[in-house]
Amino acid sequence: MNFKVKNGLYALCLATSASFGLVTSTAQAALVDEGTLSGLQCSGSGVNDSANVVGTCTNGVGVNVAFVALTPGTEQSLPPLTTGRNCSAGMILNNGIIEGSCVDANAVPRPVVWLPPYSSATILPPLAGAVRSGTTAINQNGVSAGVSIDATATALPVIWLTNSGATALPVGLLGLASTNCSPSDLSDTSGSAQPIVVGNCPNGNGTSTPVKWTSGLLGYSAAQLALPSGAQACAVSEVNQAGQAMGSCYFSATSAPNTVQWSASGVPKVLLTVAGSAVRNTGVDMNASGQISGVYLTSADFVQPFFWDPSTGTNATAIPPLSGGMRASVSGIGDNSEVVGTSEVTSGDSHPYIWTSLAGTVDQGTLGGSNAGIRSVSKSGNHITGSSEVTGEKSHAFEQ
Repeated sequence: MNFKVKNGLYALCLATSASFGLVTSTAQAALVDEGTLSGLQCSGSGVNDSANVVGTCTNGVGVNVAFVALTPGTEQSLPPLTTGRNCSAGMILNNGIIEGSCVDANAVPRPVVWLPPYSSATILPPLAGAVRSGTTAINQNGVSAGVSIDATATALPVIWLTNSGATALPVGLLGLASTNCSPSDLSDTSGSAQPIVVGNCPNGNGTSTPVKWTSGLLGYSAAQLALPSGAQACAVSEVNQAGQAMGSCYFSATSAPNTVQWSASGVPKVLLTVAGSAVRNTGVDMNASGQISGVYLTSADFVQPFFWDPSTGTNATAIPPLSGGMRASVSGIGDNSEVVGTSEVTSGDSHPYIWTSLAGTVDQGTLGGSNAGIRSVSKSGNHITGSSEVTGEKSHAFEQ
């Protein structure tokens, strides 16, 4: 699973006709409080398969401090670029590399990585002649993708194959320019293979074109991802090691989004229904086998989660909120097919949940306060992190 901005690609709209019963659920293993060594208000944002957690705390003078918890319940502050400036950590890879951002001495946000043993933050630089950069994704191999921005605020898509320099991602003969293209994800790799990159480019029609970059003898080249029949516009958000890509498309008949998966060869498959009803839906995360978790709009205009395995067809399984709740969100799906997210409960508060096809939607409880929510799940699906209120309504990072 790769770090990226996943939420907010599309807004779900219009009512649909879908209904189902709720699942009664009980709490499982207790959440572990990561403590307050890095600040009084904390949230976990990333967790790896070794249960190492990263996140961000706000300290007593209002500065954001990035942290890592290598041992459950013990935060360790990550060094900033400049003392007293904000930092945040987004994801920790299975190899221990941490992705995040820090504000430099000139008050400019910079994308950074922290390498074990985390003695300093390393800036991911822009292309030569540009003034700043921003990351949008990182894979489990520690390769990042994002944009390089020049003095006129023009952005170009780039990949950092090493932490010391950016490589441009060209668009070439697509009828598009690479200007203001933005990568959204890149695949994990094995051996000496270079990752697949996906992203979106402006096309001159007021919408974007989904693009897939692959590496060859002459470097990276781009190809458009085919739009499904009837689609007016699409955006791609994720790609896995198998080359399967996930995104959403708008269709002329509904003017609403539907989740799409492109096969490794580029053939699109559209999620048409959730639990047999025609609905509007948006994919949020995809695992290594191509299974997708996302959200859809019910007939009562509530957003609720779904699980879709495109290999079985174009119908998804509806995931009920926790007992008494009407709304729920999705944070991710592990390679073990478990879906995680946050759900409303009877009181109107929010609790984290884990869903499996066998156990249903299971409440994971809180750290003693009323509200908690999941931010991230490890690649394997065996560990989660997020934030929870504690007694006194302060927020602490947790792991499980």
